[in-house]
Amino acid sequence: MKHVRGIVKHYDREFIFEVGMHVANTTDQLCMEQLEYYQKYAGKIPSMPHIELEIITLPSETVGIELHIHPVNDKNFVCWTGHVPDDTKASWVFRLWCLGSIYTVLTGIPFEKYLFDGDIKGDSDAFESALAQEFHLIYID
Repeated sequence: MKHVRGIVKHYDREFIFEVGMHVANTTDQLCMEQLEYYQKYAGKIPSMPHIELEIITLPSETVGIELHIHPVNDKNFVCWTGHVPDDTKASWVFRLWCLGSIYTVLTGIPFEKYLFDGDIKGDSDAFESALAQEFHLIYID
């Protein structure tokens, strides 16, 4: 399992995240439930290969904050229903999720409301730009 680390900067503060990338080449290799998660929230099981992001490390500031996380047994995964076919897409998902999570920590508002409501309308570039301009949140690889 490949591990990826991301840092979100807010002025002089750094928030460190780490995930492990689980690659499923067949549906029986998926960690998140096919019916209870993918069918329920996406309406379908993703095409293979598909990468799921297991959360390894969260910033201490996230404790007690309801983030976009899906628990499975004793593990937590980034809640993302779209198809994640490769490392490039997985890194993009992780980047948006980290930025959005710190937005939620700072504002108390679930980031998906900001991403999909108002002017952003699901545009990930506009989301990242707005977070940088309005909230001074910058992602560092």
